[in-house]
Amino acid sequence: MYRSRYSSLKQPDNQFSIQCTITQEQDGRIFKAMVPIHFELKDGTTIEKVIWNTTRYHTFKVIVPAEVKQIVVAPGFSVYCEIIS
Repeated sequence: MYRSRYSSLKQPDNQFSIQCTITQEQDGRIFKAMVPIHFELKDGTTIEKVIWNTTRYHTFKVIVPAEVKQIVVAPGFSVYCEIIS
């Protein structure tokens, strides 16, 4: 199971710099996974990214053209993964 939290900073060019941390919250082993992430923007646009995650906490940055309404991590629980021994 993944959770996310993010911060947003408006840039001089009116784009937004997003710093997002995704967290694997399940008990037990950590998964190495390609995690799809949807950035739903306030202008109605959805931007899809895939983040390669190998740790319990993974922080990344992305630039988006409008303010974020919400971030959906692994929509429909869709990830591609393998267990790290």
